[in-house]
Amino acid sequence: MSRSLDHTSQKLSTPIIRIDPDEELNIICKLLFYQPTGYHSNPRKLYNAIKDKGYKFPYKKVREWLHNQNEWQKYAPSPKDTPR
Repeated sequence: MSRSLDHTSQKLSTPIIRIDPDEELNIICKLLFYQPTGYHSNPRKLYNAIKDKGYKFPYKKVREWLHNQNEWQKYAPSPKDTPR
């Protein structure tokens, strides 16, 4: 009887923390983009940095995240089809 009790207590003692994938992407991108050496001039460079750290996020999600950052929008190239 005590064996089954010990087995049950081991399962309960290990917490499982579930993180929303979009929130995880947000956290990882912030950590890599907003550090002193972390400015990435385009989404592909940020995507490659994330991949080098061992995370697997779709390129499209990384690009969307980057395009929504004010800091990146300041220095982003202007659209080619917009008249000056």
